[in-house]
Amino acid sequence: MKAASIFASLVASAIYTLFLAASQYEVAADDQFLWVPNPDLKVQLFDYSSTKRQNFCALQDQIDAGQLELRDALNGLNLNVALLLDDKYVTYDEDGNVDSRDPGLVVEILDEASKRAGFTWQNSFASVSKDEFRAWTGEETWTDFLMWTISTYDVSINWWSSTPERLTKGAVYPRGWYEGSFIIVSKLEAFFKSEFSAFSWMRPFTGNVWLGIVLTLFITGIVALFVEGRSFKDLSKMAPFKGNYVSLTVSYVYQMFLVVTGHLDVMTRTHSGQIVSFSICLFCLFIVSTYTANLASFLVIQKAASSEQVNSVGDIVKFGKSICVYGDTAANIAIRDQYPTASIVKRTDERDVMIGLNEAECDYGVMSLAAYELFRGQIDVNGDCDLMRIGRNFRDLEDGFATLSDAGTLCTSLVRDVLNIHLQDMHNEEFIDNAWNRYYSDKHNVDDAACYDDSATGNKSTATKTTLDFLNLGGIFLLHGALLIVAILVYFWESLMRKRGKKEDHSFDNGGRLTARRHPERLNSMQMLQNEKLTKDMDQLSQKVDDMARSLDRITRILEKSNGFNNDNDNDLSVAESFMDNPNFNESLRNPASIHSYRRSRHVKSERPRSRSSSKHRTPQEVTTPDKTDMSCGVIDLSIITKV
Repeated sequence: MKAASIFASLVASAIYTLFLAASQYEVAADDQFLWVPNPDLKVQLFDYSSTKRQNFCALQDQIDAGQLELRDALNGLNLNVALLLDDKYVTYDEDGNVDSRDPGLVVEILDEASKRAGFTWQNSFASVSKDEFRAWTGEETWTDFLMWTISTYDVSINWWSSTPERLTKGAVYPRGWYEGSFIIVSKLEAFFKSEFSAFSWMRPFTGNVWLGIVLTLFITGIVALFVEGRSFKDLSKMAPFKGNYVSLTVSYVYQMFLVVTGHLDVMTRTHSGQIVSFSICLFCLFIVSTYTANLASFLVIQKAASSEQVNSVGDIVKFGKSICVYGDTAANIAIRDQYPTASIVKRTDERDVMIGLNEAECDYGVMSLAAYELFRGQIDVNGDCDLMRIGRNFRDLEDGFATLSDAGTLCTSLVRDVLNIHLQDMHNEEFIDNAWNRYYSDKHNVDDAACYDDSATGNKSTATKTTLDFLNLGGIFLLHGALLIVAILVYFWESLMRKRGKKEDHSFDNGGRLTARRHPERLNSMQMLQNEKLTKDMDQLSQKVDDMARSLDRITRILEKSNGFNNDNDNDLSVAESFMDNPNFNESLRNPASIHSYRRSRHVKSERPRSRSSSKHRTPQEVTTPDKTDMSCGVIDLSIITKV
């Protein structure tokens, strides 16, 4: 057992030794691909007492003498470089070492320029941490940071922006590699956002116009009542008004307001009333037409033009919106200088600017175009593809490396001139464009192609931006809903009042309807008017029937004198037919009420005493006995007439 345990310990030790050897080999292998900062070039931040700049004046003299080509002036030299560590464009570890296999975009461009110019930098660079500067508690700005780096080293490698302040202090720049134009970025749903307004339907007119319309309709209703004259007095005596002039006035005013919807239910009885009705109809026609045109202008045209309402930073400031920017960088300085009242929200970097837009911490963002193109294709920043570029560029810039303007002391300007030549060649040969394309393809992880096209991204909202949504028209729906609620409340109130009235006077029939005889004022006004007109017509018709019945009775007595009426049915029929030729008589007898009136008149007339002349031809029995024949004849006459 003891031998076995010893053997196991030896095996474990051997495995551990092999593991350490492999790890050391891997580290050694990785070390050969690292560009390590030169410790001799390390300078304390904002320490101006020590400079690592070299003297290039001898080379400048050779160039001036024509002994050396400018593009070859740095050939064989080592440039002391300040490499600013930026995790977007530089691949480095915690010690500031750069991985030569994938150094990052800015190092790739610097390395290509050094190969073309013939200088080296890999063994003579200092890693300058931006995080160290961000943690700096002093009052120094990014401009101060730039001026310190170019005062300490031959060239500062970063994407520095050119500003008037920096140029004044002596910073100069070769041709840039970074598209640093300041652009405006917005979130789609915020940019095309429609704000809900319950009174959006009132926007076509001002408050004074709406008040004028209401007063005009109200006064017109009063005038319509006044010009109706006697008709007004007659209506005031009818149901359902019965002397209630307030109810009558409200009814007329209601009709005037109803004209706005295109309905005119006022039945004027005077010429002056007809003029009033024509005038109000014409007035409402113009008002509705104007309202419709202005409503289209406010709700459609204004919404369609919303995509152009923010074209510049000045528009953002004018509308009182907030702007996210990257700290105290050139973008912040430029906005502050031009728009002192701008509401600026500082963010830690440009990636954080876009995150701030997504989280609604600001309304718009101002950032470099290159950073926007980088982050728009990353899921964690723009996964929904709802961030887009809008408006005009705030500044057209091309950022890049920076050196100190020095043409006589150390002649550092020569470095700027040589780099400018080779960077221009790299642009002409599209080396920088291709490098950016490779970089974007490695960093982008959003598959939606529309996310990389501003026009396609904008079309997702512009396709419907001219269509009115509920936020634009919600006020109209709310108004109608409120009126429906009021109508329902009035309905329940009226139902309650009807129930109370039913308990008090029991004036309802079995069907729950109001009895017209006891409470005519509660019936519909139009129905009562029709009933009264029908009653008048029936009275006139009954009067005509009575007149014709009396005429028929006189004719009957004449026929009786000739002894031809009671015994001759054919003669009776001919007489009836002759009277049926009268259209008024024919139409009136078709009415059951008229027939009943006729029968009643015949019955009364049959009981009248006969004249002496007629009684002479009758026997005493005929005189004293009721005339049954006449009564039956009257019935027969009516039946014959009805059949005919």
